[in-house]
Amino acid sequence: IVSNNSLLIFLRSCATVCFIILPPVSLFLTQFIVHSLKVRLSADITSEFLEDNIEGQSAADRIARELAQQFSNDLADLMLNGDTEAIGTDAGFLTIGDGIIKQAKAVTAKTHKYSTANKTDYKGVIFPDMLAAMPNQFKRDRANMRFYCSSKVSDAYIMSLADRATALGDATIISGKLPTFLGIQVYPIEYIPDDVIILTNRLNLVSGVQRSMKVYSQFNQRKDQTEYTMYMRIDPGKIVWDDALVIGYNF
Repeated sequence: IVSNNSLLIFLRSCATVCFIILPPVSLFLTQFIVHSLKVRLSADITSEFLEDNIEGQSAADRIARELAQQFSNDLADLMLNGDTEAIGTDAGFLTIGDGIIKQAKAVTAKTHKYSTANKTDYKGVIFPDMLAAMPNQFKRDRANMRFYCSSKVSDAYIMSLADRATALGDATIISGKLPTFLGIQVYPIEYIPDDVIILTNRLNLVSGVQRSMKVYSQFNQRKDQTEYTMYMRIDPGKIVWDDALVIGYNF
């Protein structure tokens, strides 16, 4: 399932997943072994809540939709920030598997690392340097390339365009459209830390799904509540071609 603006690409298989990206000349087929993990999201809704809620019994349907959306958001967060060595309050969630950011930063990864230390000029320094670090053969398909970053970084870049005092600068602020840099879309993602920027083809970041989302609900008479449970079996995230990714961060 590929969406024009989606970071996630889900392809199903029992043991092996094949991922396709668009390199410089022709389609390349790459195989990965999926090390799927079972993930769960659960919630309990009391009968009193449904009785007292202004939406009445229809609130149950809304809650089920909200839970499904939260599950999707959590998977996107895990895909990017998963870390099997994480500690702290979110450790139980983040340690499910290593995400894209940790994989890209790994010393053994053949990704291109760019230091953003003491740099704040996205238009004149950071974006140009990261693009220069990308091998030429992966720069052709700029329509599918992305600078993935936080909203803070994206906003700072937009403000730098406004400083040009041109029609383009004004239009960028007024329209609210996602900005571009040399034809590459600057795409903010809420789960990316402010000090991390990823430049790659959007099809180069993938997740493997062995079991699609299953949603269950049952009424527990003893507790007088409805129990919702969602399950998936996933491999949180993978980089298809290390050489086609540049990660900028403070090091």
